[in-house]
Amino acid sequence: MNIELLHNICKDATRKAFNEFKRQVEVELFPFNNSLKENLQKQMLEQIRMQVTKEYMSKNNLSIQQLKVLDEVINQYSNIALKTSDNYSKKINPSI
Repeated sequence: MNIELLHNICKDATRKAFNEFKRQVEVELFPFNNSLKENLQKQMLEQIRMQVTKEYMSKNNLSIQQLKVLDEVINQYSNIALKTSDNYSKKINPSI
């Protein structure tokens, strides 16, 4: 299992997902409130998990133990994305 490759894929996926989160907030299609933030965060987390799983699984044949490691690493990056999006949301709307 190539951990360095996994982290690189996760970093790239997290960056792309967060940039999409920011783009959707900045478009201002809907008023930015807590409900919208949570919905966008859910989409962001799904995007990270899907992209990493798809890209990493297509290049590797993983055992059960390696799948657990994959899940843990994805969760680490998802938590980083959540914290970052929370901080960004507070800048946009301090009441959130």
